[in-house]
Amino acid sequence: MNDTEQEVIPTVKLSEYRKVRPIVKKVEEKIGGDAKTRRLTRRAAAFASLQMQRKVEELEEHALEDSLTGLKNRRWFMQEMETKMASSRRTNKPLFLIYIDYDDFKKYNTAFGHSGGDVILQQIAKLPFREDESIARLGGDEFGQLINREATEEDLRVMIIRYQEQIREEGNRVLTTLPHVTENLDPKEVPNSITLTFGVAKFNPSDSPKSFLKRANEAAHYVKRSGKNFVALGINTPEGSINFRNLVNNG
Repeated sequence: MNDTEQEVIPTVKLSEYRKVRPIVKKVEEKIGGDAKTRRLTRRAAAFASLQMQRKVEELEEHALEDSLTGLKNRRWFMQEMETKMASSRRTNKPLFLIYIDYDDFKKYNTAFGHSGGDVILQQIAKLPFREDESIARLGGDEFGQLINREATEEDLRVMIIRYQEQIREEGNRVLTTLPHVTENLDPKEVPNSITLTFGVAKFNPSDSPKSFLKRANEAAHYVKRSGKNFVALGINTPEGSINFRNLVNNG
């Protein structure tokens, strides 16, 4: 192959070529020709196939992302949860699901409009999540976090307090920058802080994805019904119902 041909037909890495080899072989067989033609065909087909595959992978990745926050979405979270549940069953490694929900989110939209509400939702992505933790927007103002490592309730307590402090500090700063969109809004109706509700569930081998998520979700709703300002751990009872225990109280 001369220099011109080399420039026109980029070299494909062997590891990548193997991904599209079946397609390349079909193209090569259809076109035929002498050895040189087949070699050029092989390279061109491999390059084109890989470009298409990369585009598909890129689209698939975007399909699992939440465009507003930049976090993963519910579809990805459910897949990730099933994977981590299976791993936890094999290894007995603890798995926790934390359900995160904004408090009284409608008041932000009322005071600052939907664009202001979007800015507030984006603050979740700024929390100090670890790289080995899975976090996603489940829908609306609700988020989920998976923690697949040894952790005590005290570890979770400290982590959640850190989240609450940061969202309060950063949120208060953000709120001062948002213009009010509702005329003659009672000052008492203008939010001056951002708070989150947390519900926690620890994985049981008998859990299904639905029951695991439900337990954390109901723990969060229990907190909201009880006046907020604490975190509930959802616990399965032998009778199949869910009890709640206070994990942290901020006083």
